[in-house]
Amino acid sequence: MTTSYTRLTEGWEERLAEALRKEFDRAFTITIEKSDGKVRIVMTEQDSGTPVMTVGDVACLLQVNRSVVRQMTKTRAQRAPHPIPFFKINGKALRFDRAKIMRWLDTTPTRRISKRK
Repeated sequence: MTTSYTRLTEGWEERLAEALRKEFDRAFTITIEKSDGKVRIVMTEQDSGTPVMTVGDVACLLQVNRSVVRQMTKTRAQRAPHPIPFFKINGKALRFDRAKIMRWLDTTPTRRISKRK
């Protein structure tokens, strides 16, 4: 969750929308509270719920950073025993099929951390 404070100036709504488009590639809810010439913005990230997921959606689902999800799609990571299923749009934009991701999660082996004596 990100919270910030700023003075209201002309056209702040447009600047806010543009900043959010640049910063987030995942779905989120936003609450804006205005008082005494200030605005408080509270953003909560969430999975979009669509059948085709973005890097941000998968990151939110796995509760990891977007860079971790991107790293999981690299060539070396795909040679691992249980690679994450994904596809690319126009050879660049990563996307994930929700049904395949959910199956992948169900079949992902869990690691047990042994206690040292």
